[in-house]
Amino acid sequence: MGEAFATWGRRASIAATHGKERVIGPILSRSLGLVGSPAAGIDTDKFGTFSREIERQAG
Repeated sequence: MGEAFATWGRRASIAATHGKERVIGPILSRSLGLVGSPAAGIDTDKFGTFSREIERQAG
């Protein structure tokens, strides 16, 4: 089924911290055929953290 997607074999940058790209990458590969790689230099924690140490903004 994945071969039908126009994304098959394309690259995707994954903006995630704390190793989440290791989980997200294989899922994108199996489901959409994307080749994921971590996006360097993006601090996603500034948008808020799951632990609420940095509050997420509404919207």
